[in-house]
Amino acid sequence: MFVGLLAVNPELAFMTRELKAVIAAEENAVNQDEVYSRRALAEGYPGMGRLFHAVALSEFIQSENHKAALGVIGGRLRRVVLDPVRVSGTLENIGRAAAAESRMRLMLGSEGLERVRRSLQDVVYQAFVFSRAAGLEHEKLLAWGVGGVGDWDYYLSRISGKILLVRRGENSPGPVGFTDDYFLIR
Repeated sequence: MFVGLLAVNPELAFMTRELKAVIAAEENAVNQDEVYSRRALAEGYPGMGRLFHAVALSEFIQSENHKAALGVIGGRLRRVVLDPVRVSGTLENIGRAAAAESRMRLMLGSEGLERVRRSLQDVVYQAFVFSRAAGLEHEKLLAWGVGGVGDWDYYLSRISGKILLVRRGENSPGPVGFTDDYFLIR
């Protein structure tokens, strides 16, 4: 029955297409960032390896949020086919990961975000807002590159996928917002 609603409701059809595209992009980002994490560790960049791992986990949370939003509006997701990951040295991989974040953020452009907001689909809107914020954050963290990531611990929100940096040896963050629950990425 709901499939018929998707066919006659252009807003639901639009959100379904957008969510499926974003989920595929995020699952590919998870795969890419985990491969890049292993490469950075193998090249002797443990801080960068941990950062790539943190970004991959954040992307996983974003993907799960979008899958939940897709379910709320009645959409169905087939299996996502992962693209092959092109691996180079860590410095080049940083540039590739940052470019992928920028492309994903453009997928969640302000026009589409406004269209979702107007549709009153709060769970879809919140998932898109979390994802855009995380994408900007990931770009900034990756811009630090190899030199800036060594002295930090990374804490990840189980809800929004937000990454908090805390100097090693300092206390872990308490709740930043009433919905946030952070854990240390090992």
